[in-house]
Amino acid sequence: MPSSLEASMQQAGPNFPPEVSDYILDHCHDDKLTLAASSLVSHSFNVACRYHLLAKNIDISNGPERGEDREKIPIHTESESEEGTNINPASSAASFIRIVLAPSSTIAPFLQELSLVLRPSEKKEVLASAWLDELLALLPATKTDCTKFSNAATASPFHLRTLRLFRHGVDLSAFALTALHQNFPTITTLAFFETTLHRRSLRRDMEWVCGFANLEDLLFYGHHRANKRRVGDEGVAGMNVSVDGDTSAWVWNHPLHSFDLNEAVNAQGTTTIRLPQSIRSLRLDLPGPALEAFMQWLLSHAKVDEDNEKSAKNGRMDIPRVSTLHLFRVMDDEVPGLRAYLNECVDTLEEVMMFLYQRTTNREDFDFSQHSALRTLFLASHGFKPMQVLHDIVSTTRSCHMQKLLLQFPRWQLATDDDAWEALDTLLSTSKSQLTISAVVDEARKGDSEEKLKTRLPLSVASPKEKFTVMKRNDKVVAGYVDEVYARMSTF
Repeated sequence: MPSSLEASMQQAGPNFPPEVSDYILDHCHDDKLTLAASSLVSHSFNVACRYHLLAKNIDISNGPERGEDREKIPIHTESESEEGTNINPASSAASFIRIVLAPSSTIAPFLQELSLVLRPSEKKEVLASAWLDELLALLPATKTDCTKFSNAATASPFHLRTLRLFRHGVDLSAFALTALHQNFPTITTLAFFETTLHRRSLRRDMEWVCGFANLEDLLFYGHHRANKRRVGDEGVAGMNVSVDGDTSAWVWNHPLHSFDLNEAVNAQGTTTIRLPQSIRSLRLDLPGPALEAFMQWLLSHAKVDEDNEKSAKNGRMDIPRVSTLHLFRVMDDEVPGLRAYLNECVDTLEEVMMFLYQRTTNREDFDFSQHSALRTLFLASHGFKPMQVLHDIVSTTRSCHMQKLLLQFPRWQLATDDDAWEALDTLLSTSKSQLTISAVVDEARKGDSEEKLKTRLPLSVASPKEKFTVMKRNDKVVAGYVDEVYARMSTF
């Protein structure tokens, strides 16, 4: 006897509309068992089922796979020797090779998200990135003798959207950097993590990032450090830059810090390393001086020298203006580069998140009164006067069309009798009617923070519930912001 599902399919016949089955399977996008079973029911279900099954992130590392112990299946054929391989047969890297690159496999075009996780090698004589070099050498689009990869999109079977790279003190070879471009040219979202206190090349990192021509969303995390210099040292002279007629000068080379990204700016003030014009989102977790150097580099996209004059006429060389800007660490007290970049994005920024760790915050640096496109603002201040900082910045948004405001309060500040609490409370309680406000308590566990918050913001809490809500850091809305860095790092 046929099952009820088989009977319904037989009754529906070949004229069963495919969009109906796709719509039904879309509702099962997070149910792997149902999707796997449905893929065996009908050949017409395969595309929708594989799309959802392979849409989730796939982690590739050289360590043993998590969960139950798996049989160590050789990654080479029986006729080949396993001696000399750097890939652990029990790792997800080996599984990736066996499954995706098998001659009969057809799932490569359906992969959408990959995470590459590199950790220090247990064997000192083996490079920690050797296994990745070996894996990339097996991919069909890899061309070891090719420095230009304009045809990589046609040679690669992958149509990846998201690539995440986690490097725990492991440097990548030049071969690996090129091979990643060759095999994954279609990515639009790149997350680049580097956990090390060793000195990093900011220029080399950005050269690689900018090699993805279709990039729309960049999450850049690192502990890049600068060479400290004294004013007057060779190569550290300041450079006055005018942006869109603004005659106020900002210094490209900070008098106390010098980054090798500075070397990418020529004598005319134009960078030779350029972000794709398709970029729409920047999520940056960089130390204060590195963040400021990054912002000044963005501003240097606007300059045009004689060599690039022709290309500038064909396609205007312009500052990459984004709609989403997340800054996990704003540490320097003086941020002329960040201020100038915020002003450049006055018509495009729709969502801003800033975690301020400044000792003193200049209100003029974060004036959002002219940001006509701003809809969401997430602020957390951990400096000397956090409540005053939040009040001053929020007060600049009264003339814009913002719809959502999230304020994260330091837990210790709830116990203080800061006069700025009252001013902030009055400001929030008289905010525009269309503005919804969320107070984020900076703690994950339950406690009396909500009650303390009510005593600090009595007028705001008394507002309609749909206008003012209190959330904890582990709430879904807040986690959507902070977990993109912090939860990910704890996972790996």
